[in-house]
Amino acid sequence: KTSAPLVATFDADMIPYREFLMEAVPYFIEQVEAYERGDHYDKPKIGLIQTPQSFYNADIFQYNLFSEETLPNEQDFFSKEINVFNNARGAAVYTGSNTVIFRKAIEDVGGFPTDTITEDFELGVRMNAAGYVNYSTKNPMASGLTPTDLKSVIKQRVRWGRGVIRSSYNMNVFFNKNLTKGQRLVYINGYLYWWSFFRRLLYILAPILYTVFHVRVVVSNIWLLFFFWLPSYALTRLSMREVSKDYRTQVWGEIVETIFAPYLVIPLMMESFGISEKKFKVTRKGNDSSWTLYLYAIPYAILWLLAMYGLVTFNYGKFGSELFYGSIISFWLFYHIVNLTFAIFCAIGRPIYRSSERFIVDEPMTIDVDGESYQVRVCDISETGISFSSNLPLYLPKTKEITLHLQSRNYRATAKGYVVRVVVGENGWRYGVQFTEVELADIREFYQYIYDRINHNLPTHKDSWMTTWDDLLENFNRRFQSNERPVSAYDQIALPKVRLNEDVEYNGIKRQLRKTNYYYMTFSGQLENPRRKPIVDFIYHDMFFKLAFVSYDIDRDESLYQVVNLPTLEKLPAFKALANEWREKV
Repeated sequence: KTSAPLVATFDADMIPYREFLMEAVPYFIEQVEAYERGDHYDKPKIGLIQTPQSFYNADIFQYNLFSEETLPNEQDFFSKEINVFNNARGAAVYTGSNTVIFRKAIEDVGGFPTDTITEDFELGVRMNAAGYVNYSTKNPMASGLTPTDLKSVIKQRVRWGRGVIRSSYNMNVFFNKNLTKGQRLVYINGYLYWWSFFRRLLYILAPILYTVFHVRVVVSNIWLLFFFWLPSYALTRLSMREVSKDYRTQVWGEIVETIFAPYLVIPLMMESFGISEKKFKVTRKGNDSSWTLYLYAIPYAILWLLAMYGLVTFNYGKFGSELFYGSIISFWLFYHIVNLTFAIFCAIGRPIYRSSERFIVDEPMTIDVDGESYQVRVCDISETGISFSSNLPLYLPKTKEITLHLQSRNYRATAKGYVVRVVVGENGWRYGVQFTEVELADIREFYQYIYDRINHNLPTHKDSWMTTWDDLLENFNRRFQSNERPVSAYDQIALPKVRLNEDVEYNGIKRQLRKTNYYYMTFSGQLENPRRKPIVDFIYHDMFFKLAFVSYDIDRDESLYQVVNLPTLEKLPAFKALANEWREKV
């Protein structure tokens, strides 16, 4: 259907940034020019340029384990580290999306392979075998969605694993003479990665089999373990820390393996022995919140109970040197209990409240309301709403529709909405707005304004100060401790709070008008006995306020009143002048 010398491929849920082609195409310029002139090209021929996989939303490990502020996406380690290391052999793995490919390279290898469910991976191997080199870059140039429930992620990884194993056999990556030794090493490493889950399951089961079922898997004593196993384990952790310090640790890698192992071992072994899956299943990216997802926690729970039982029974009644000689097994069991705890938490998950992803933005914006314009600053935005900050307490009640003029260096769009939330921060007031309408002519620019950017709400590097124990404690605190405090009616209303602390007079008695958000006012003491007079008349700045008693805080000696005639007051020029006066006091 096409004829251009270069082809770009994307998954259906990926959105390229406007710089995508400027990032990937220049690598091919000399090569394409030489090919179109029919000249000999004596430099290494590039088959494809793979830009990293990137995602707008948190993956299940970030979100379900409360690590979306401290841990980067699980796939970043491969996309931004391992695949970039593969450049040394010209064997960057083609992952199917966010890629620019040299058309002639596709033609030279007979097109996209169709006898595998990972045609992207196999196409990259075929290009290497045909003499092309493939490279990967580090800067994300497109983003999409990652699955948000364990069921979908497991199906995705089963498909990836089966496909890589089948393609490794198809291309005979172990002995293919058309691949360099370095390229064969890259692809054999990719093949062996999928066997790591069998190893992880064996690690988990070995001490359980010994302590619970009295089946001895490892024949050794503590000194042999110290001599052989401990140096290996320590060096593995040190090398992993050196290679992946920006993205993950050895411990987090083992947690991920623990989560996948019970579900990947059998299908990957079947594929290894030639029993293939016939159907291609597209990964579901929507949020599945059905109760059946909890069933995925059952294998982890069984292993957790067995490990805990083994730990207790193995150490029961032992003292002194007996505990020392059994310490390796106890350590092994305890280590797996921690990893399985994370696995249970990941399977249980946590509620997802947002229907669309939110992006941090720091750009100026103009808003119009009641014929007046205000300059504010955008804080974040999603498809359904936006928040902006103002150093003035703008009176924007829910009944007033706001027109928002979005503008960046590349895009402009107009939208309308209503304020649904106001919070006070160090630098002023932050307003949350729910969109109600976007100008039809601006709809494309509106979406580009939102999505033509990396989601800076998500971390790109691991927080080096957060340990596994910190993550575990965070999960327990967030899941089992309630930090909710009662919220007063004053705080619930979506209007800016202004602290006045102004001396006023009511019926000849001095009071202090402490706070207001236009809709409510708080006073020191009580203006009247609310049982005898629940509604009072209050003259303030020559305006008549009708106040209805709401509540009294005895600890603060503070009463809360609602301004019941606000709809009448807000139409008065004097009220607007008063609002401006309050802003100037801030």
